[in-house]
Amino acid sequence: MKYRFHNAEIGVMYEIMLPKKIQYQDFLFNSLVNGIQTFSFTKYFEENRNSIKQLFEEYSDFLSSKKFELELFDRDYTAIFQGYSMFEVNGVFRQENSTSFDEELTQIVRVYFLPDYMDIYKRFPSFSKVEILKFADNFFSLHTNMYRRIQQYTDPSGSARFGDSDTQEKQRVLYDYFNYWVDAVALFVFGYIIHEICKHLSSYYEDKKMKTVEKEIWVSSQWGILINRTKLQE
Repeated sequence: MKYRFHNAEIGVMYEIMLPKKIQYQDFLFNSLVNGIQTFSFTKYFEENRNSIKQLFEEYSDFLSSKKFELELFDRDYTAIFQGYSMFEVNGVFRQENSTSFDEELTQIVRVYFLPDYMDIYKRFPSFSKVEILKFADNFFSLHTNMYRRIQQYTDPSGSARFGDSDTQEKQRVLYDYFNYWVDAVALFVFGYIIHEICKHLSSYYEDKKMKTVEKEIWVSSQWGILINRTKLQE
């Protein structure tokens, strides 16, 4: 048997939902492929700083108070986007302020984000693989509702409070690593993919390539997704 089963690894799943329209396929495909091949946090957010601020206008307080470590993201999480799946479903949506509804084919881009556990094992040799996987399980269960639930498990400085003081100090480095990873994933999904979609939808509408523009773009997320990989031995 040349394949080997590997223990479950925990991460996050995102689904981006758009109407299936031929006009959207070029920029959607290019955005996803560039996200795999050429994306850089530092370069992209420097080049699109103004439009990203506009996109997150209602969350400007959060963006200004949160220091996104772009160079750190490029160094430690450069391969954060490993690929995607795409499929279609039939959708029925109620029109705003109406009892009428629209029927349309909905295109769903599904992305799984998994921390690079092999890199984590090498980066933090004082932890066993079992300890790291258990910590990841606790971390992602606390983040089910993003940052809200974790507040009760952190002290005023933002440090994680898992176990006694000695354990807290030891696990703080893991907490910081996973916390930065969460920021990098969220920034990639919303600050890059959704930003690219919104930017092109706006420009296509202004250039009259489309008669109407989408009113909403939905993104769902599920935290604590378990992935079991069965891998070919090298």
